Amino acid sequence: MKIGGISVGTYGPYDGNYGTHCLQLDFGPLTAWFSYRTLVAFQVLGHARVVHENVWGPTTGRHLNAIDNCAKSARVPAAQFEQLYTEQCGTLLAALSLAANSPKLLTLLMERVGENSQGASHG
Repeated sequence: MKIGGISVGTYGPYDGNYGTHCLQLDFGPLTAWFSYRTLVAFQVLGHARVVHENVWGPTTGRHLNAIDNCAKSARVPAAQFEQLYTEQCGTLLAALSLAANSPKLLTLLMERVGENSQGASHG
């Protein structure tokens, strides 16, 4: 689904309803990956992909494997994930007039996209 300059899709070998738990958001130079409604990875154009270490469980672990092709040793702990997000996305989001520098912003955006897609009619 594409809304303006935002593209929302799925990642990994999932289909049907299960695929809705594996959302990928492309927004200009930013790509963000979600497991359920949690931001678990992101990539800003010109930077390496940043993937959060698995602190959730086996299902999110499978999602992370789909994002980074099982590169578990490259995953970063929460504090480093937040720091890299702030460094790479904070300036980008400020430039886009989205005054925030927290991954929670993208999580809230995905919640809104989910709310909007649930109410949309398909015909």
